[in-house]
Amino acid sequence: MAVGLKPLDYGDVTIVLPLQPGPLTLHKQILAGLKAATDADWIFFCENDVLYHPSHFALDPMGPDEDPNTVPGDGIYYNTNVWKVRYSDGHCVWTDDLQQTSGLSGDWWTLHDHYERRVTEIEHDGFDRHYEPGPKTGIREVFNWMSAFPNLDIRHDKTMTKSKWSPSAFRNKRYAVGWRETDGEIEGWGNVREVLQSFVASVAGG
Repeated sequence: MAVGLKPLDYGDVTIVLPLQPGPLTLHKQILAGLKAATDADWIFFCENDVLYHPSHFALDPMGPDEDPNTVPGDGIYYNTNVWKVRYSDGHCVWTDDLQQTSGLSGDWWTLHDHYERRVTEIEHDGFDRHYEPGPKTGIREVFNWMSAFPNLDIRHDKTMTKSKWSPSAFRNKRYAVGWRETDGEIEGWGNVREVLQSFVASVAGG
């Protein structure tokens, strides 16, 4: 399923919302997708400028206890195994415990109720700069996990949130904990610049 602001050729269900980009629109897009996915027990969020490793989808709510990726099935889960990749040159940065909406999954009811409430709040009070569901937006059951291999978050000049390429760019330094950088290989992907070149070529071809 895909929800966009212009016609899409992706997925078995596509929804187009004729709205202007922005935080409220983003929340409305997510809510529209959730309302169209009422037959799903578990939801994985995906964004079109993130490359998802197959292991991202190994999270198994209510699966076998011996499966290391099994989770209880209630609440929301952030896959924090993610590198941010600069679109212009392939430079990559890492921080610990990075919670992003692009790495979010959770049970349908929790996510639907949250985004229905958030759309109403933003329409009434304005956007408070909190994109990610969590304690600041009224959800207590929030967990981090790490897939076997990372996702690659391609950062470019049209991303809604600002990219930071140095620890000094963080006002709150706790968000820079674990800072790492690379221009070489990333486990599960190989040479990141070659991966980025393939991504750029696919976008240009599309």
